[in-house]
Amino acid sequence: MSLSSSASGPLRDFLEGEPLFNTRTSKTNAPEKSRVRLAQYHADAEALMLEYEGGSAYLYSPVTEAAAVSLYNADSWGEWCWTHLRIRGSKDGHRVNVKKLR
Repeated sequence: MSLSSSASGPLRDFLEGEPLFNTRTSKTNAPEKSRVRLAQYHADAEALMLEYEGGSAYLYSPVTEAAAVSLYNADSWGEWCWTHLRIRGSKDGHRVNVKKLR
């Protein structure tokens, strides 16, 4: 059974491909400092599209449904990206495949 079949509301929508805008605030209610502005998960391809400030967008894969749920629940999307997608301390290092879309 996939996580999306037991999810509800905005999480289920996100797991079914609906774009999710980053409107979160930090635990201190300050605006989140992440450059990530939008996330869209593509379950069939196990891919995650992230759009950043300025309009650049990248497709990351493979990203499991469990990882997409952890992004959805993350306090900081930027921190999540460095933990799950990027290699800290590198300019171009990634843990998964990445394709620049725009």
